This record gives sequence, structure tokens and C-alpha cells, in this order.
Amino acid sequence: MENKTFSFFSYIQKHWALLVAIWIVADIVLLSLAPSSSFTNVRLIDLLSIDKLGHLLFYGSASYMFLSYFHTNKKHQSMSIIFLICLGILIEYLQQAMHLGRANEILDVVANVLGILISVGLFKFVKGINLRKR
Repeated sequence: MENKTFSFFSYIQKHWALLVAIWIVADIVLLSLAPSSSFTNVRLIDLLSIDKLGHLLFYGSASYMFLSYFHTNKKHQSMSIIFLICLGILIEYLQQAMHLGRANEILDVVANVLGILISVGLFKFVKGINLRKR
């Protein structure tokens, strides 16, 4: 008879990319909806560049992890990209609606989408290299 006990480590090994993607999405939501008073004061010019870079990196990383996890299913890849874009737009709306001292900015959405597009390009590039090695 086959041993069907749950192995935590085999589960992690099999689903690591999805788990990392979910972790990043949770970070995106928590950081984006935190009241502005929870952040230390920095100069506006520094905040703008760090803020947009953060959007680019977080959304790019999440999309790369989703693309990696769903590498055999293009429909799920597309749905995960659409989910992340919609999440970014929804968060910008919620920042304004929840009166957290945060402002919704179209440039945040642009940075989100740019991060996603860069990760899609990087994923396709890496996938192409891996296919040529075979």
C-alpha cells in the first residue's frame, strides 16, 4: 500500500512559486492599505522614487512567481496577470475611499503594470534560454 501521509516539505517544494506569489500579494495589500501615519517621514522626492520602484518590484515579483507556477497553463498565466492589474487598480481606489491619508495615483498603476510587463518579458526570455539548452 502506498504511503499517503502529507509531507510538508514536498508540498513546499511543489508549490513554492505559488506560496511566494501569495506572500507578495499579501505584502502588497498590507503595505498599500496601511495608514500613511504608519510610515516614517522622508523627503517627498525620495519617497516618489522609492514608492514607484517598490510598486515595480512587488508587482513584477508577484507576476513572475505566478507565471512560474502556472508555466504549463497559459490561461492561468493570463488570469494571474489580469488579477494583479485589477488588484493594483482596486488598491488605488481603496486608498482614496478608506481615508487612510493615502492618495490614489495613476503613476502607481503605471509602475505596477510596468513591473508586470518587465516580469513577463523576463519570464519569456528565461523560458527561451531553458528551451534552447534542451
